[in-house]
Amino acid sequence: LALLETGIIPERHWFKHDYYKEMWPQDKKKFDSVIDELTRMRKAGKKIWNPLSQLDAFKEYYTDPVHFMQTTEYALHDYIIDLDEKKTIYLSGDELGRLGEARLKDMWQSERAQALREKIKTHGPGKRSCVINFVCAFPDDKTYTEKKKSELILRTPSVYENECSPSKKEINSISAETVRTPKFSVIMVNQACPLRCKMCYNWKEEVTRKENTLSDMKRFVSQCAELVGSKFEINLAGGEPFLRHDIFQLIRHISDLGYTVSCTSNGFLLNDHL
Repeated sequence: LALLETGIIPERHWFKHDYYKEMWPQDKKKFDSVIDELTRMRKAGKKIWNPLSQLDAFKEYYTDPVHFMQTTEYALHDYIIDLDEKKTIYLSGDELGRLGEARLKDMWQSERAQALREKIKTHGPGKRSCVINFVCAFPDDKTYTEKKKSELILRTPSVYENECSPSKKEINSISAETVRTPKFSVIMVNQACPLRCKMCYNWKEEVTRKENTLSDMKRFVSQCAELVGSKFEINLAGGEPFLRHDIFQLIRHISDLGYTVSCTSNGFLLNDHL
């Protein structure tokens, strides 16, 4: 997904190329057995983070990714707000503005934001949006199981009704006067990383080493608090977030506001202290 989104490879069937085969399951039966085991463990109460609906979505994606991406209703994902390392703010992958040029609450209600929502409804979100990775885009296990049993479930993650994704009633009522609040955010805390992973595009580009200051990121989070509801998740990504000496100050700030915080890390720097 990252390779496609950044335009590094234009071919939608890239996963069929020998060069990328290490990044794609070659044995479908083995892959399905792994997902089935994770599903069994999740149902048994083990600490598997992914909900059952997302595990099923992984199966569908790796069976036919092109079809999956075509049938996933990106148009519903107008509740994601991001901040990159250059202080650019995005609404579901499309540039909304710059940190500091206006309060986030005003940006979210602006004509520019509404124009992006109309674009998302007709053409989908910008390249930064990647629905299958967002746990908040999937329903809880009880809701999913009940709908699956009644054969009413639609197997596209963005149309599931849960605390993060919109209900059908909300979808039909989107207008300039009715705007959902953000549910999920990604803050790019840096570009630096100690690794050079094959599938990562970050290190292959010219890295400017620009980073938001701790003050900038705290300001973004505080302005989110003026806009969002009680259920809100912020993911800290990079680069490698744990290269920042002040990352725990940012985590504390988010946590103190009562929001869920996660970090996208390669785990290379993790130790007992962390």
